[in-house]
Amino acid sequence: MKKTKINLLGRDVGKTQTKIQTPQKRKYRQSIFVLLFAFVILFFEIAFLFTFYQNLTQTAQELATQKDQLTKKFLSLQDEVSNLRDQRPNRSQTKLPKLEMLETFRSKEMLKTLSEISDQIPQNAWMSYVAMKDFKLTLQGFAVHHKDISIFMKSLEKVSLLKNVQLMLAEKSMLNKNIIHKFTIICDLEKT
Repeated sequence: MKKTKINLLGRDVGKTQTKIQTPQKRKYRQSIFVLLFAFVILFFEIAFLFTFYQNLTQTAQELATQKDQLTKKFLSLQDEVSNLRDQRPNRSQTKLPKLEMLETFRSKEMLKTLSEISDQIPQNAWMSYVAMKDFKLTLQGFAVHHKDISIFMKSLEKVSLLKNVQLMLAEKSMLNKNIIHKFTIICDLEKT
């Protein structure tokens, strides 16, 4: 009898030898890959640092030129301010007319004058408007008779700060079916 061999593993099992790679060759290939990767990363880092420092020096130069320009502008503005200070008149010596008028209006004498005016109004007359502009006092009001207006004007001439009392307007008006006289008086104020 003849023995028959049956190969259940396949054709190549007994005939070929499998090569087993040694760990040294595998380490050598891995170390080349790691070394190449490290060089690539190092190259990118060097390129980044080079461009960063180049941009940094360029930015520093731009900032230095801007600082010089701003310094020049600041110095020119300082010169202009000093020139304007030299040209400005001394404010303590010169007063503006509006401020003088305000000081006059706020003074005790002016308040006393307004009080005197209100005391001088006749019984049959009343004031509707009082204004002051450029040392001129304007008084507007109403009276029952013309005689009340003339009495009021004569009493205004006696008030201490008023001078040059003038009647600018006197006209008839109606109020609740009664005839009244509207008047406007202008006076000059003496400067105190």
